[in-house]
Amino acid sequence: MINFEQINQGPEFNSDFDVKKEQDLKHIEMNARLFLQICRNEGIQPREKLLEDFKKSNRSDELAVRLHSMISGMTSYNLEDHVDFDAAKDFVRNIILVKKNSEERTEDNINERTMRKDWISVGIFSYELGENNELILHVPPTDKSPMPGQIKDSLHKVAEILKQDRGIIEVVGRSILLVHPLAKRLGFNITKDSSDNSKLISHISREDFIKRWG
Repeated sequence: MINFEQINQGPEFNSDFDVKKEQDLKHIEMNARLFLQICRNEGIQPREKLLEDFKKSNRSDELAVRLHSMISGMTSYNLEDHVDFDAAKDFVRNIILVKKNSEERTEDNINERTMRKDWISVGIFSYELGENNELILHVPPTDKSPMPGQIKDSLHKVAEILKQDRGIIEVVGRSILLVHPLAKRLGFNITKDSSDNSKLISHISREDFIKRWG
């Protein structure tokens, strides 16, 4: 049995810092659950998908070695079984927590790079959950342009995530591909980013996305 770090130590949440910590833990819980839903939909074990994503990162630092050891030690889970699903969720959540805590202790950590490491892959896209219950889609850097069939297949996979999590109210895109005119043909609306008027953002409601790609 792998011994994880004791993450949630100290007094009960009673300050702004503790409230933020509690929100972070809920966010991690949601990401762990969505990750397992993707694994279940794709018929792949969490260990295999994590190792696949790990390989793509090409990391070899001390934290990467530790995470690889943790991931390799995962057992197989029947994700259709509620007990097994919860056990797998706890395992994935702890992996994310160890990763997050270790990276927060690294002074030279770059925000954008850290964010990218936390994205979860789904087809050609990666995603993260925003603070306002939105699913934020990214298109990771690549030297190959995605084919139309790959884009559509990936959007169908995103629709499956929305169907299984009613808490997500909107899909938002910030990558170049998702503010390109192509995004309009995919059903997205393109507007100025409320946080930065010099940038564009694409968005589509949960209902419209499922109706189009579900």
